[in-house]
Amino acid sequence: MNTIGAPASSNVQSVFGIGSWTTFNDTKIEMAAIDAAEFDVIGPVGYVFPELTGNTNEVNNLSIDDVLLFETVNGKRGYIKVNNFDQKGDRMNIDVKVAN
Repeated sequence: MNTIGAPASSNVQSVFGIGSWTTFNDTKIEMAAIDAAEFDVIGPVGYVFPELTGNTNEVNNLSIDDVLLFETVNGKRGYIKVNNFDQKGDRMNIDVKVAN
């Protein structure tokens, strides 16, 4: 289902069998209010990443050029842009931009 999810997501835990891990960080993830072109022009300094509005820790059914907003358990915010998927659909190529 072309998914990005945090280790705290119950779906991620069941699919990837990470039950033996001792820490399940709960990164919040949601679709961003910007598009791929806006993502591409974000520079290395001065950009203010918005706050997340939801409490979701996974996003499903991703497509090429989707942009996600995330916030780690430690409060670090950033964007993820989906570039492409391999032919089998089990791997994706992404770009990540994180607040300084």
